[in-house]
Amino acid sequence: MIKVENTVKIYEMNGEETASEDKNVKISSHWNRNELVNIKITGVAMITVSAKDLESAIRNATNTARF
Repeated sequence: MIKVENTVKIYEMNGEETASEDKNVKISSHWNRNELVNIKITGVAMITVSAKDLESAIRNATNTARF
């Protein structure tokens, strides 16, 4: 299996803006299960979650009515 890794910049931590360039989230493929992804937050932790659930959560979190 090919390892795929994406890096996303962190804009806020605990509700506070962060200007640090070394703070990021790395999302990578799981080593043997296609339906899972690893999420590593620099200096905090690495967790494994369902890719499908994460996609749904992001869609739900960004699908807010703005007036």
